[in-house]
Formats: sequence, structure tokens, C-alpha cells
Amino acid sequence: KDITGKTVVFEGVANVKTTSVAMLKHYAEDGGKSKDEIAKITEPEKLKKDWDDAEFTFQNQACVLVRVPTPTKTNPRLLEYKDVFYAAYSRTCTHIGCISQLPNNLRQLECGCHGSVFSALDGSVIMGPATTALRAIELEIVSGSIFAVNWQK
Repeated sequence: KDITGKTVVFEGVANVKTTSVAMLKHYAEDGGKSKDEIAKITEPEKLKKDWDDAEFTFQNQACVLVRVPTPTKTNPRLLEYKDVFYAAYSRTCTHIGCISQLPNNLRQLECGCHGSVFSALDGSVIMGPATTALRAIELEIVSGSIFAVNWQK
């Protein structure tokens, strides 16, 4: 039954299931799409407000793309497109290689293995035991789409 526009009261946990970018890429690969099509992370318009994020896989690593607020100073880890800023990082914790979670409401990526915490703004370490920032990804805009093109040096 369609409940669009209705008030619903329930007890328990509500889950919204969406197909992740990683899974969509997997489907595209299975469907014989080109490498350029598969490398596309997301359309910038899909990240409608600051701190929206999208998970994806780059060179076999779990990664995250984050729309971030306009920085107060130049940040080489950010891509600017139409006055909107984006950052992308590997989610692999630099402590021992566990996969950190997607950004939380504190705008942090937490590693569940040993508690390292990283900033969603620039991938920097907020709390150890990790001592090195998350690996940043070089981004490029092609025909209005964001592409992961290389690891930043």
C-alpha cells in the first residue's frame, strides 16, 4: 500500500536501503560499461549540501567523497567546482589497515579496530593511534561528473 504523504508511527528501527556507488560500479562492470563510466563516482548534484558523502571504490580500496564547506584557506586536498568543494579519501586506516566508517554526524571517520578518528574535511588525524592522515584522492570534473583520477602525492 502506498503511504506517501501519510504519518506513520512505529516502534523499532527504520532502515532505508539504497544501492551504494560501489555496487552500482560493480553492476556497470558486469554490464560491460567502459572504464570511464565505471570510474565515475557520482554526479556533483547528488551531494546537495555540505557534509553529504558518497562511498566508492578506487583501485580496490574503500573510499569516500565528501562535499565540504568553503575552506577559510587554500587546501590542496580539495576540488572546487562551481563554488562547491569536494574531498575524497581512502577509508583505509593508516594505523594497521582496517576500514574506517563513513563520516558520522561529528564529521569524522572512525576506525572500529583501534579507535583512530579522522576529519571528514581533510582526512587529518584527530585521534590516534594512527599518526598519518587518510590517503587523499585527486579528483577531476569531466562533463559535470566527478572522477577519481589518482592518489594525491
